Amino acid sequence: MRQLKSLLKQADNNFNQVLIGISIIMIGIFLWADKNYFFWPPQLRPLMNSEWSDIVFIILGICLLFTALTGNRSRRFQSILLIASSAAVAMLTVEQLWHVVFAHNLEMIMAVILDAGLLVMLIRCAYKN
Repeated sequence: MRQLKSLLKQADNNFNQVLIGISIIMIGIFLWADKNYFFWPPQLRPLMNSEWSDIVFIILGICLLFTALTGNRSRRFQSILLIASSAAVAMLTVEQLWHVVFAHNLEMIMAVILDAGLLVMLIRCAYKN
């Protein structure tokens, strides 16, 4: 019971990081499930829909969630995770923006907006670190 209270206290103290971790895990799972999400440019389609990028998202999200729930004991490790996650989300946002601008896939604009918001949250979390 005491461990659960401690875990909930850490989740409350690091709520933004918990939310970011869960969001990145969900993005990774969605990308893993949809192997045809990216289609432009056609030459990069196999690379952008690769399982490895999906796995990286899932691992980053799990690590962010784990460090938030354990109280961010290592500030250096937290900083590295936040930087890597910011880079991954920024890359995802640019890829989706390419689809909107160059492939005229306007349905993806909402994903661009949400990923940009997630990137702002990541930058804010890194700044507060």
